[in-house]
Amino acid sequence: MGAEERFSSFADSVGLSTTSRDLSCLMRGARWLAQASSASGVSQYATAEDALLRAMGPALAYFADPEAITTGRLVDIGCGNGALGATIAFFSPNLFVDLVDRAKRAYTIAEVLVARLGLENARVHHAAAQEVRRRWDVAVFRALAPADEALPLAVSLVVPGGHVCAYHRRGDTGFERPTVDLEVVGSYETLVSELSLTRYRR
Repeated sequence: MGAEERFSSFADSVGLSTTSRDLSCLMRGARWLAQASSASGVSQYATAEDALLRAMGPALAYFADPEAITTGRLVDIGCGNGALGATIAFFSPNLFVDLVDRAKRAYTIAEVLVARLGLENARVHHAAAQEVRRRWDVAVFRALAPADEALPLAVSLVVPGGHVCAYHRRGDTGFERPTVDLEVVGSYETLVSELSLTRYRR
């Protein structure tokens, strides 16, 4: 099964439909991520297919929970190349997504990705998330920091009752059994075998 078929199949499994136009647009973004990866070192994706599955694909797990927030505001903390937040925004037109990273190179790559995907519901910020001075309905992150650093930061950024979604290495007990004031809602597989998503409610 090819990359686009694997992506589409996983999308179907979480209740998302992907048209040929959707896949064409997403592949356009994936080609940019692969190109930027080879030039910048922000991430390591050798091909567009690799970027589609490993950079953008994990975002699909966000929708595995029927309680996933698809309206309101979401922040992708330390967004890096922007693949996670931008892909969530692509499938949630009623959700406004702030992609935040303090690294100038990451900000530039994410800004181009948002443009390549034609997203009107996403904005990239060259800043630390705390500097944006806003509270969000949901915060997501991937490879941000260990659980004892990342989760308290995320909690401080979401409204009471809001969600935190942590993408982390499978079996990381710091994320699977957090010590901060968060209720674990569920844990979900992603298109990357070693990567899990744990969702919490504040």
